[in-house]
Amino acid sequence: MHIQELERRLSTLRKTASDLLRAADPNTAGYDRKITASTLPSELLQEIFFLCLPQFSYFISLRPTDSPVVLTHVCRHWRGAALGYARLWRSMNLKIRDQEDDIDTSKKQLEIWLPRTTSSRAGLHVISTASPSPSNSQLAFLNDGFSAIRRLTRLTLARLPWSFLTDIPPNSFPVLESLVLLLPQPDVSNDTLPPITAFEYCNRLERVAIGGFNASAGLPLVFPLARLTHLIIPCSMGADFWIDHLKASPRLRYVQIRLDDDDVIQDDDPIFLSTIPSSNETSIITLPFLRHITLWSWGYRLGDVRYPAIFNNVHFPQLRSLRFVAGSLRPDERPKETAALLDRIRSLDHLEILSLDLNRSTIGLQDLFRSTPHIRTLDIQMWDSCNALFRLLTLKPEPDADSENLLLNLRTLELDVGLDFTSVLKLAPSVLRDFVRSRMHSINGASRLDKVVFHGSAPYQLLRETPYIHCLRSFVKDGLKIDFRLHDEERSHKSTGNWTEKDEYLEGWREAGVVFRDTFY
Repeated sequence: MHIQELERRLSTLRKTASDLLRAADPNTAGYDRKITASTLPSELLQEIFFLCLPQFSYFISLRPTDSPVVLTHVCRHWRGAALGYARLWRSMNLKIRDQEDDIDTSKKQLEIWLPRTTSSRAGLHVISTASPSPSNSQLAFLNDGFSAIRRLTRLTLARLPWSFLTDIPPNSFPVLESLVLLLPQPDVSNDTLPPITAFEYCNRLERVAIGGFNASAGLPLVFPLARLTHLIIPCSMGADFWIDHLKASPRLRYVQIRLDDDDVIQDDDPIFLSTIPSSNETSIITLPFLRHITLWSWGYRLGDVRYPAIFNNVHFPQLRSLRFVAGSLRPDERPKETAALLDRIRSLDHLEILSLDLNRSTIGLQDLFRSTPHIRTLDIQMWDSCNALFRLLTLKPEPDADSENLLLNLRTLELDVGLDFTSVLKLAPSVLRDFVRSRMHSINGASRLDKVVFHGSAPYQLLRETPYIHCLRSFVKDGLKIDFRLHDEERSHKSTGNWTEKDEYLEGWREAGVVFRDTFY
């Protein structure tokens, strides 16, 4: 867990304890008092219990060995405090497995949870790992639960039978705000595939992530778009689909788009932008609140960075963050397409965060960095060696045309050192050290590097003695902050979705990673 977050929560807890003790007996304030778990006020005990929960509500379950259930088995005082605190029971992760006994256990867990979740903002996350899928009759208890708890604001449904999903009646979720849906292979043919209408009238819906379906059959889900702020669909839907949906989503802040041949403009296509789209053009869709776009280019061929066709139709003047999940940039193979893409990126005056999840070489990145002069945060995930990339970004005292200084406003580097549990960062410590040293001395008016954040999938990847971390310790005395983020519970085992757990625009919505199939199982 993030160390700074733990320190903040501990400080808050200490203040709460002090305030409660002072309120309980002002005459003893400032004196040593022997406090035991059995004498703690219920309010303080409940705050401690809350800190025992998983950091993300998606992981809260009713397993008897985990919080919050284990807290009810210690003593009567603890049980009363735990059962009387609605925040402990606001969310549940329900896993439905293969055996009949497992389904019965899930049913009993739901029956226990329902009367305890008195919170006005409840979340339910149902994941089926059974094969074959349970029958509708076996899952009838879920529909009963939907009817009993109409306060659901967050819902995750993964790999439940198609026929079960289509049988959920509309108006089942009147206050739903967040929906994550991973669809199974349909149990009917594509020709007779019925749409899922359970969410058609969820007029408060703000966040939607949906995956697992055959994009050629179209989006099999009906949901309102007017209030949507976040949309993730890791399927190649085509440019026309995105134009229609973006036009109907004026409040959109975050969107993730997978590109296939139907989503991009080919280099030999005469329809390339001669000017950047303007909001004054009647044919242009303006998204004034859009802050982040992820362009995932693994839908075809080698997954090279491409020019999205929707860029010809959409204006996003306040875009702050851009992510490429791809193989590499290939300006030598598609010069017109690359030039149009870089022109568009260059027009994004508010772009501050650039995230690169790349699989191969750094070809073309020099041109990309030239087009992003305002970048303050660079997030790097790369399977191949990072040495060439950091040599490119190391500031030179006397730059020339062949070795110019790039990203002069860079202040934060985020570096993924473990895309999976076994991977090793391919970066020479001396190269990273030279890069940081050049950025700490503000060469030629460049901004000073303030922070380096290391992300990892296993504790050993973030050990302080690890060469790529140890080499930076000498800069701490000069003011460099080094931070560590361990994503051992929530990380995908593949590169398609391992950025979801560290995305600031997905903060508090980590269950969205479910739609990448291999995450959170």
